[in-house]
Amino acid sequence: MFQKVLLILMIFCQNIINIESAKRPFDLILHSVEVKNVTDLFQDWDCCLRKLAKNRYAISVMITLSRQLAKNAEIEILIHISQPNTSKILKFLEVKLNICDALINLKAAVLIKELFKELMGVSNLPYNCPIKGNVMYNVTDFIVVEKFFPTYTPSLHFNYTLKFYNDRKLIGIYILKGSTVIRN
Repeated sequence: MFQKVLLILMIFCQNIINIESAKRPFDLILHSVEVKNVTDLFQDWDCCLRKLAKNRYAISVMITLSRQLAKNAEIEILIHISQPNTSKILKFLEVKLNICDALINLKAAVLIKELFKELMGVSNLPYNCPIKGNVMYNVTDFIVVEKFFPTYTPSLHFNYTLKFYNDRKLIGIYILKGSTVIRN
C-alpha cells in the first residue's frame, strides 16, 4: 500500500522538483494559511505566510506538541481545486500516510527527494520517529514559487490541506489556499 501511495506522490510531484522548464503562463497567488487545533496535543501551533515578490511566497510554521506522537500517527494530504466562476469542487488528491513511514521513505524517493531536502533544509523536523513532545519544531521561510505547478496549469483555485491524526483521532488541520491566474 505504501509503495502505491509513494508512486502516486512521485507522479504528482515530478513537476515540483527543480525542473527548469519554460516560463509558466500563469501567476501564483497564495491567499491564506491557517491552522486549526482539534485537541490539546498541539501545545503551540502557528503559521505565517509572506509575499516576497510576484509568484514568490515564504511559509513559516512553528509546532510544539504536548507529548510524543504515537507510532501510528498519520498525515492526510488533500488537494481540492475549482475553476474560477464555478462552484464545482474537484478532489485532485487524497492520500493518507503513516508519518514515521513517510519520514523514512520520502527522503529516498527520487522524484520528490529534492522537495523533501529543501523542506528539511529550512526546518528542524526530525528525519525519523519519534516525534517528541515539548520540542519546538519549525519550518522557517519555506519558499513557494510557480515552479511547484506544471507549466500547463490552468486558472484555478486550490486548497491544500494537511490533516494530522494520532491514534486514529484528528488532532489538527493545516490549510493553504491559493490560485493560479493565467497572464494576459
